[in-house]
Amino acid sequence: MKSLISIIFLFSVSKLMSQSWQVYTSVSANQPTALYNILSMDTEGSKKWFGVPGFGLVKYDANSWYLYNSTNSLLTNDTILSVVIDNLGNKWIGTQGNGLVKLDNNGLWTTFNTSNSNIPHNTVSSISIDSSGQIWIGTMNGLAKFNGINWTVYTTTNSGLTNDYIRSTAIDNNGNIWIGTINGISKFNGTNWATYNSSNSGILNDYIYEIEVHNNDVWFGTQIGLTKYDGADWVNHYQTVNSSIPLGNIYAIEFDNDNIMWVGGGSGGFSKFDGNVWTNFNYSNSALPSDNVRSIMIDSNNTKWIGTFWGLVAYNENQLSTTENVEIETKESIIVYPNPSGDYIFLKIPSNIDIKSVEIFDSSSNKINSPLIKEKSNKVDVTHLPTGIYILKININGKYLTKKFVKK
Repeated sequence: MKSLISIIFLFSVSKLMSQSWQVYTSVSANQPTALYNILSMDTEGSKKWFGVPGFGLVKYDANSWYLYNSTNSLLTNDTILSVVIDNLGNKWIGTQGNGLVKLDNNGLWTTFNTSNSNIPHNTVSSISIDSSGQIWIGTMNGLAKFNGINWTVYTTTNSGLTNDYIRSTAIDNNGNIWIGTINGISKFNGTNWATYNSSNSGILNDYIYEIEVHNNDVWFGTQIGLTKYDGADWVNHYQTVNSSIPLGNIYAIEFDNDNIMWVGGGSGGFSKFDGNVWTNFNYSNSALPSDNVRSIMIDSNNTKWIGTFWGLVAYNENQLSTTENVEIETKESIIVYPNPSGDYIFLKIPSNIDIKSVEIFDSSSNKINSPLIKEKSNKVDVTHLPTGIYILKININGKYLTKKFVKK
């Protein structure tokens, strides 16, 4: 068996807007290769676990970072879509293309795929655990239930599942499993199925990215907004026209210890809702490195861990408790000007910093191009760009930082 090598990373923290924020990106020396586009995370006491697509499983514990990937462990795939920890401390990891992976407390790795189990597909997008410890697995080809020994598979051909492509799952206080698909919602109580979609219910949209259960309510994140089901009616429809909910797809919904809801979106940062007032945090008004928020986790200290396209953020309104050294990063010494810009922007770069390349992304994190930099002037031609907000991704000896600029 391949021996497990725990790679311990020391780290430094980017200069922050206040002590309420900490930003972790690949710019900081000796951190994991990258903390970009984290799609899933879970907490285990003081330990935090993050699925980082393309890099593997990352654990943060006692100010140290550990990376598990297909090179140094028996993790079968480095593109992780979901991470859930059960009551026994087992980590259940959903991969893109290599099935479901279990990491137990003894460090034993077990992989379940279509070759060695009855899991219906090797891409696992969602994992939920019910009160009896059964694992519910949402895949691209149906839903599976696994009790540790036996598998039960539900698809559109043998059940009331509305669509086989599953994006999200959740279990409510009555033990019902809710399944979010690309074509509506299914609810299963162990015997009977119910289907909800935009034609027969109050759900805003049939593409369901996220489901969150809070008290007796079930919240749904869709392509165009947020909806609550209170057990009887579809109420509290939130869209950008009637709230400060983030723009774009709603990828993340979490409730903190004070029953405040936190919502992450595809292009509008993340928002806080206390039941009356919405407060939005984005790239412009906070320490967020990107407005594309893919995941949110809230720990026992009420700290919000936010996975964005360009990095991981920890946020606590009552300030973070930390023993880490805060360093002013390279990011602060590189200046983009003029900003807003005309047809050209310039990079003010200290002489001891060697920039390898620059990439330009739009505000939705879509890559535009990789412009050439004129060495002497550090001049970047942006003539071709329409008016809007853009992100520069700057490669410094294999490490990356981002800078925002506005094209007039």
